Amino acid sequence: MAEIQRTQTFPAPIKPCFEGLLRVWPVLEIQVNKSDPETYTAEGHWSPGGGAKMIFRLECKESSDSLTQVTLRHDIHWTPILSRPKVAGEKAARAFDERIFAKMDKVLETLGKYLEDENSLPKLTPGLGLDLDHPSWIVGGLVSIGLRWLAGIGGSSWLPGIANRTDGQVTYLRIMGVIGVVVGAAITGLVKRRNPLKGNAFFEGMIVALVNVWLSIMFYQKIFSMSCVDWGVYGLAGLTAAALASMQFANRNK
Repeated sequence: MAEIQRTQTFPAPIKPCFEGLLRVWPVLEIQVNKSDPETYTAEGHWSPGGGAKMIFRLECKESSDSLTQVTLRHDIHWTPILSRPKVAGEKAARAFDERIFAKMDKVLETLGKYLEDENSLPKLTPGLGLDLDHPSWIVGGLVSIGLRWLAGIGGSSWLPGIANRTDGQVTYLRIMGVIGVVVGAAITGLVKRRNPLKGNAFFEGMIVALVNVWLSIMFYQKIFSMSCVDWGVYGLAGLTAAALASMQFANRNK
């Protein structure tokens, strides 16, 4: 899976081509990560599923006053290891490359239609992202664990009236567990919110909740046991906080 590319020349000035690509990409589920209108370059990613994120880079070059050469590139090495697709064998790798080529061809085809008629693009609607976003749940999970660790250390000074009593300590740890889930899941949702067409951190919020369940079972079992109610509260808190924090509506095309 080496670097692959598609190149096509369009009978249009460079600026409309570049601006058109930035509008075409989101329609085809390629999210723009960054763009430079001075060099007419941009980078974006496409999520084909399974948590994978394929990086695309584009470059527009002016051939003449009315001709623009558009080049799309992809290289698996641009994608972080955790977000690379699970491809086993040469045949599967070739098949995946064909999917990349097909996506590139669709981008160029859609750009050509857009340059002929700006109203040819469909309106963007908010998507529901149920694909796993690794950085978001890792960040949220670490924050959640760190918060509960600090709560365990500072319990006697933060809420001495509760944390220093045997029965109060159980209540304190349960409260801090829920707070840890909510804060961690909310951060998870905010991290995933960087991609506006993935407006629901369902899986990520669930993972943060399960991380906190594991933490309670492993380290606090001597003080209190997780009940069905605790499991339900953790799960609901994680899902709700992550989903609400991640919701963001994409800008509709004019």
